[in-house]
Amino acid sequence: MVIILAPCVYLPIAKGFSWSNWQKAEHLHFAFDYENFMPRGILSTFIINMHKDIVAGQLWKHGVILKHNQAEALISEDNEKKLIHIYIKGQHKRDFLAIIAKALQEIHHELNDLPHEGKLAVAV
Repeated sequence: MVIILAPCVYLPIAKGFSWSNWQKAEHLHFAFDYENFMPRGILSTFIINMHKDIVAGQLWKHGVILKHNQAEALISEDNEKKLIHIYIKGQHKRDFLAIIAKALQEIHHELNDLPHEGKLAVAV
């Protein structure tokens, strides 16, 4: 059996989702800033590549929640500001950030080393 994952173009925001659960000082916040140009499809490609870690029912057009060991991550894109935000809570946040960043770096590489800058917003 073959399973095909299509980008989540028309999914509404996940039921029960609350930004306030993610924007806390104790959570790690990292962002990729695509200052001049952020092509469409980066997050969709990331979601397809990381599908095994998606928390059931927690993905939508501009975001996804992933779980790895005892850490959870919210990854969301802001097309207007040309940012991909990564919020991580739980244990081993830095290890999970490394996994997420590597997956995004692979996408950047496929896009001819797309220029971007990584920014750690909250040090933990």
